[in-house]
Amino acid sequence: MTTHFNKPTAFLADMDAKNIGLLIASAGDIAVVVGSDGTIKDIASHIDSPGINFRKWRNKHIEDIVTVECRPKVRNILTESRAGKEVSSREINHPRSKGSDLPIRYNARSVGSDGDVILIGNDLTPLATMQEQLITLQQSLEKKYEIQRQKEARYRMLFQLASEAFLIVDAESGQIREANPTAKSLIRFSPSHVVRRTLTSVFSKSDGSAI
Repeated sequence: MTTHFNKPTAFLADMDAKNIGLLIASAGDIAVVVGSDGTIKDIASHIDSPGINFRKWRNKHIEDIVTVECRPKVRNILTESRAGKEVSSREINHPRSKGSDLPIRYNARSVGSDGDVILIGNDLTPLATMQEQLITLQQSLEKKYEIQRQKEARYRMLFQLASEAFLIVDAESGQIREANPTAKSLIRFSPSHVVRRTLTSVFSKSDGSAI
C-alpha cells in the first residue's frame, strides 16, 4: 500500500531549488528532467555503466536514448504524468555502445505548469544479473538431471534384462531394496514378496553365516 505525506508543504516549502535537486537526485540511481517537447533538460546519475555517457543525454530527445521497443512506454509515462495521473513504474531499457542494454525502472512526476516531467529510476542490472545466474544454474541442474536420468534408464534396462541374478541390499539393515527378474525367479518366495525382505530370509539357515 502506498503512503503519501499528509502535509508536504509544512516541511518542503522553504527548501531552495538546489536542495530539492539534491533530494530528487538521491531518491534513485538516476533522475532525468524531460521538457514538454521530450527533450532532456537535465540529468543526475549515480550509475557507473560502461557504454553510456550520461552527460551526453542532455539536450537529446528522450526517445533517442531508449531502445525502440521502449519508446511507447516512454510516451505513455510522460503523457500520464502530465495529465496528473498516478503513474505506475515502468521498466525502460537504454542501449549501450557495447554489451547488453541498461534496464532502469522509472517512476515519473510532473513538475510545474510547463509540461516538465521528472523521471526517477533505479538500476535493475543487479537484479538482471541475478536472474541470469539463476537461469544458468537452472539450465545446469536440468542438464545434470537429464544425464542422470539417462544413466538410470540404461542401468534399469541392464538390470532388468541381465541373465545373472542381482540383488541390491541395504548394507546396514540387510533389507533387499531391489531384485531383477532373474533373481526373483530363483528365490523361493513369491516375486512380489522379495523386495523389503531381509537378505538372510531368502537363503537357507545353513547359509546364514556365509551371507
